[in-house]
Amino acid sequence: MKKILLLIYIVFFSINSYSIEKNAQAKVKIRKLDNILRVPSDIAFFDEDNNKYYLEEFEGKTIILAFWATWCAPCIKELPELDILKRDFKKLPVEIIAMSEDFQGPAIVKDFYRDNEINNLKIYHDYGNALFRSLNVTG
Repeated sequence: MKKILLLIYIVFFSINSYSIEKNAQAKVKIRKLDNILRVPSDIAFFDEDNNKYYLEEFEGKTIILAFWATWCAPCIKELPELDILKRDFKKLPVEIIAMSEDFQGPAIVKDFYRDNEINNLKIYHDYGNALFRSLNVTG
């Protein structure tokens, strides 16, 4: 079994091995969740040219997987920051996969990238939210 370090940076979805809760006194408490994330080897995602990829192709790299959509206000704010992070980490074994969940497909993402000057992130699309669902992400 291949081992892949997968960090999921989720803008408007939450699935982590830990979660943070605030109580009435505004203290932060961290609790361990029972979910164990398994990387699916049979779920493909696609780039803007409809080339097929699998997460296991990024073996040996740390993956920051960001599920996002053009209609998501926090995503619009966070994506330029991920773009800068990708630029700054270009020589490190880190892959930032900004995974679009837009139902309109890669064309709307391409327009979004152009309009928001996203120059360092590749366009990836999760048709039918297959990868999103296989990782049991909820939003």
